[in-house]
Amino acid sequence: KWMLIPHFFDSPFYVYSYSCAQQMVRGLHQAWQDAVRAGPDARAEFVQNYTAFLEAGCRKDLYDLFQPFGLDPETPEFWKTGVNLAGRYLDELM
Repeated sequence: KWMLIPHFFDSPFYVYSYSCAQQMVRGLHQAWQDAVRAGPDARAEFVQNYTAFLEAGCRKDLYDLFQPFGLDPETPEFWKTGVNLAGRYLDELM
């Protein structure tokens, strides 16, 4: 079905934002899992930071939004986290 969506083919680079957003969500998901393992205080801090993240919308840049989570989109580790999670999902499917 994805082949029927013309903007995948007719608008170069249109969909790159989908994959970037997925990677960023995976980084946040990993930060959440780390907070859960760290205990109730870390979990509460994550929830507070995540609420502020959502409330900020587009008023802050990406780096400021991710800073409270200890995530830096300019580092290879940030992107590897997302790729590794996708790899684990693929392994589960096989």
